[in-house]
Amino acid sequence: MSTYLTSQKVHAPGATNVQLYRPLTSWDVKSTLARVTLAMLTPNIPAVEENPAFLEEMRKVAAKGDRIIVVCDSGGTLEPTASLKYGKQSRSLIAAFLLLKNGYKVFHILIGLKPKVQFPAVPT
Repeated sequence: MSTYLTSQKVHAPGATNVQLYRPLTSWDVKSTLARVTLAMLTPNIPAVEENPAFLEEMRKVAAKGDRIIVVCDSGGTLEPTASLKYGKQSRSLIAAFLLLKNGYKVFHILIGLKPKVQFPAVPT
């Protein structure tokens, strides 16, 4: 559930990346404003939009009931902290929610995507 750029740099062995968000594809007014704003505020981060085919693409690579591992690159959590009463939202948590809601068994790993990371064993 990583961004396109991250998925090109770091990839767990045997994993399939299905993007929750994808690089902007349209050039309508809203998309163009998003591109310009993000280019000014975060020049190294490409503008993205929700992937409307996320669940359809998931169904092509995994059946309902399959175990899905969602790896969090930014430290998303539902655990409250002193400054974040409801935890920290992340793409991986959004993806995990959508997958759970649609019948998948989801494991959310908070180790982030780092080169040569050792992934823990997944419970059966």
